Amino acid sequence: MLILGLARVLTVNRNGHPSSLVAVHKDNTNRLVHGAYARRRHLTEHGAAMAEWLLSLEHVAEADRMAAEEVGALVSVIERLDAALADGRVENRKGEARSLLDHRRRYSAELGRWLDRFGLSPSGRADVAQKVATGSLAFEIAERRREARQA
Repeated sequence: MLILGLARVLTVNRNGHPSSLVAVHKDNTNRLVHGAYARRRHLTEHGAAMAEWLLSLEHVAEADRMAAEEVGALVSVIERLDAALADGRVENRKGEARSLLDHRRRYSAELGRWLDRFGLSPSGRADVAQKVATGSLAFEIAERRREARQA
């Protein structure tokens, strides 16, 4: 048995296979279950559509693309968290609340803050209405762009 083990050790390529030694494969989502612990966020089809929809709103500019994509990424993570929680179990084996519930709560709160910034919540719309009523520069520019498009 010892000889068999030595033979295996002696036949190992100590330099590896450089062509296949890549630290991180681009867009590797093989084990992406919910993404709550992922370093990078991966957009689902629905998340990407949400980002594009936000960018199509008339008060949103192309400069807001990163914020819109962040909203799309949050929607994607929340969808995956919901799928992971779909089994109905809210407790782990020890009887404690699953950490995914806490992640879901935090991501939902963050999504709410982003939607508020985009003016897509009641308080966000009230802020937008107040800015329109007082005539902020950004809304004046957006209004003129909209008028120019219609002309």
